[in-house]
Amino acid sequence: MHLPVLLSEVLSMTEREAEPRLYLDCTFGRGGHMKAIKGKYSDLKIVAVDRDQAAIEYANKEFANWISSKDLNLFRGNFMNL
Repeated sequence: MHLPVLLSEVLSMTEREAEPRLYLDCTFGRGGHMKAIKGKYSDLKIVAVDRDQAAIEYANKEFANWISSKDLNLFRGNFMNL
């Protein structure tokens, strides 16, 4: 099982926005932060990046509904190239 690191700290940072519309996740991994934030803000659109092909394959299966509804845009790459 993958446990997101510093999840409560990341969630508290989102409270600065009244209703955030876009979330950029540059180290997607297994999507733990994204899932928690999306659970808090259901209308949120997410752009996620990960360099690990296994993470991308996992996301394509686990979050297929969010990808097809355009709530999640997923890219393979390194955040250093943004």
